[in-house]
Amino acid sequence: MVELDSDGSAIAADIESGEALIGVLRLDYAPPLPPSPEAALHQDFRLAALSYWPDSPLLAHAHVQSPSAPLPDEPHDLHVRRYRIFSWNVNSIRNLVRTGTHLADLFDEHRVDIACFQEVKLQTSNLTPTLTEVPGYVSFWSLPVAHQKGVKGVATYVRTNLFPDLTNLRVITAFPEFDVHPDASGRILILDSPELCVINAYYPNAGMHPAPRADALTLKRDLHECIARHIANADKEQLIFFAGDLNVAHT
Repeated sequence: MVELDSDGSAIAADIESGEALIGVLRLDYAPPLPPSPEAALHQDFRLAALSYWPDSPLLAHAHVQSPSAPLPDEPHDLHVRRYRIFSWNVNSIRNLVRTGTHLADLFDEHRVDIACFQEVKLQTSNLTPTLTEVPGYVSFWSLPVAHQKGVKGVATYVRTNLFPDLTNLRVITAFPEFDVHPDASGRILILDSPELCVINAYYPNAGMHPAPRADALTLKRDLHECIARHIANADKEQLIFFAGDLNVAHT
């Protein structure tokens, strides 16, 4: 799971032991996960992507060692450029816009390549050009079913040059084995091209007091396993970005 703290000291041991799938460290580097059968799924999924955005304001000074395979030399290749990733649980994207925020200005201010929003709290009928048509970007949405109004939903905006051929893009908003849960809709959005995969997820909140809810923990686990399998089956040359609200906290 993803764990964050102010300086990384509380989770460095988890990263070093391989028990944490992802760790965001405010350090000069994040040690690579050790090879082990248990960490097999983690090796390609560990924070390789972070090495491409070390100056992100959301990640402070997070760095990781480069993946073991050398990066290609072609300057036009996706793997040799830096990306600015913007991830935000916005708690209603319509309210954000109503209060005067223009998405185009927001993306321009932060020089965003990919923006991932969680809890957009929309239905399909609420989508307007103001939300879906941002100059220079293409937007994708995974929204809850009609009877679940005012909750959940994720949206991803991507610079048009990152996915120039939309006919070669898979948009995944559901996993068959995950969709058996009544609360599954509007939680996952994957943009999958041969070169680049962007995963945006909103994990359920299982609560803490008096104890986590068993149904929400099952939902969280099943979503996590679906995402992990998708990443494990990805092409080794594919660049993968993972973002979202995982509803976890270090204790």
